[in-house]
Amino acid sequence: MDTQSLTADVSTDSEIAAKAFPGKGFCLSMLLLFYIFLFYGSLTPFVFKPVHIDWNEGVSQILATGGRIDSQMDWYVNLFLGIPAGFFMLGALCLDKKTFWSAVYFLPVVFVCFLMAFIVERLQLYTINRNCALSDIIAQTCGAGVGCIIWAISGQAIWHELRRCWNGSRIQGAISAFIVIYFFALIIDAWSPFDFIYILGDIWGRWKNHTVFWIPFSEFHSGMTLYAFSKTLLYFYLYIPIGIYCQWQSNILKEQGDIPNGILKRLLRDHPLVFTIISAVIISTILFLGQFFIQSRTLYATDIFISVLAASIGFIVFNQKSRYYIRSISIASLIAILVAMVGYYWTPFNFSIDAFKNDNVFTVYQLIPLADYQRSHTITAINRLLSSMEFSIVITLSLRQILSNVKYGGWLTLAISALIFTLMEGGQLFLLSRTFTFSDIILQTLFSAGTLKMYSFFQNMPVISNKQDK
Repeated sequence: MDTQSLTADVSTDSEIAAKAFPGKGFCLSMLLLFYIFLFYGSLTPFVFKPVHIDWNEGVSQILATGGRIDSQMDWYVNLFLGIPAGFFMLGALCLDKKTFWSAVYFLPVVFVCFLMAFIVERLQLYTINRNCALSDIIAQTCGAGVGCIIWAISGQAIWHELRRCWNGSRIQGAISAFIVIYFFALIIDAWSPFDFIYILGDIWGRWKNHTVFWIPFSEFHSGMTLYAFSKTLLYFYLYIPIGIYCQWQSNILKEQGDIPNGILKRLLRDHPLVFTIISAVIISTILFLGQFFIQSRTLYATDIFISVLAASIGFIVFNQKSRYYIRSISIASLIAILVAMVGYYWTPFNFSIDAFKNDNVFTVYQLIPLADYQRSHTITAINRLLSSMEFSIVITLSLRQILSNVKYGGWLTLAISALIFTLMEGGQLFLLSRTFTFSDIILQTLFSAGTLKMYSFFQNMPVISNKQDK
């Protein structure tokens, strides 16, 4: 075969690879699922009321609300809510095309996203317990614009990496994507509800009013409740992935054999535990200091101490020498997270049969998935969502390691996880001060199933050097 024929074959293979799955159909599917979720989340609990107004009067009511932002958190949520719409809609139109077409379709896509946001908000006029506001429409439209900009700048590159991950040739890229999501979750956990303070005098006032505890665990000087212990343990689990990631990157550098360029890479290869501790200190300190500007947050130096401890344990557990103790570690982790769940869900343990008989405790409304995630409770909803995700991941991974040699261990893990989530949530039916939410059971089970999929993908993951990965 001559050189020209070989070049032509390679060019043809490249073109086929560029148009491989996922393609435009995937973008359209994601866009459709997003709008189904948007309409569903905006109109729950589907309790409608007759509103005898024409189109113009309905528009006037929305415009009358103005663009005033009553809640910064609500604004941010709607802003981020619009990003997937713009990203996938522009992606469906411009995938595998030149960047020029992103500029051409930019304004039409933003306008369509504006219309969809307007329709959703107007429908809320007919829904009980929902509020429509012009600020929400503006925020979602701005988010759609941000999504379009993200696609125009890096959409094709993101899709190229996604295709490589899908075909199993880019494990580093898959890990990097998870790391981005992970850091985003850390920011939400530390800085929500994003009620920022912009005046230096108010920041100094927070300092003088003793909203900062510099000594680790000094906030527990009057005693630690089981609920506080559960929250501390949850925060501990949040930082374990830093140690796992540093250990994995250190193994890659050692496999390469070459002396890496740069002080940081050398430190990661030769002294990975030190690198892990430094990383945990820097990340947790940045999040800690950022809380000075969040009006409703109290700063605890305990968070920095726990982050270093958790990252170090994550590093040690992922070490090759620890693989012989992985089952014991998984059992200990499972017991710890179950204790955290009991403290998180059941405190103050005021169980009562009368609470179950009370009609106000359990209603059909609570059986509608996500009906309880109202925008008026956005802060609580996001923190609950992150906690549910954390519970699901830790329980699933621990159980999967314990049942690694059991036939149909994956299905058994999912069944036991779902049973645990149901028992924890169902126990709240008998608690006077707690509310049963069917959504948490569904979401935690879905997170558990997703964790099993990730586990099956990464359990036999080889140590791949950067040279091989390319």
